[in-house]
Amino acid sequence: MELVQFIGVIAVVLLFTKHFQPIQPTKDRLVGWLIDKIVWLGMKWSPLLNLTQVVKLLTCPKCLSFWTLLYLTHSIFIAATGAIVAMVVDNILVKTQIND
Repeated sequence: MELVQFIGVIAVVLLFTKHFQPIQPTKDRLVGWLIDKIVWLGMKWSPLLNLTQVVKLLTCPKCLSFWTLLYLTHSIFIAATGAIVAMVVDNILVKTQIND
């Protein structure tokens, strides 16, 4: 995987999970619906339908970048590096937005 593609995956993940405002209301409604289903089911479902992991995947840039890069590259090392880079970039973005 080239560096541009690596950074591109992380950029898309960060935009999807937190920073691209036009899709955030739709994503938030989906996450809210999933949380309602979790509460309604009372956390008593089969491990195959673990909705809390889906919620985490939709809201956590570190998790989504890890699983996306693992799927694309089949390399645990690239996926782990991508997760760390996504976490660092997300923290930098959050800190710069707070200071503005």
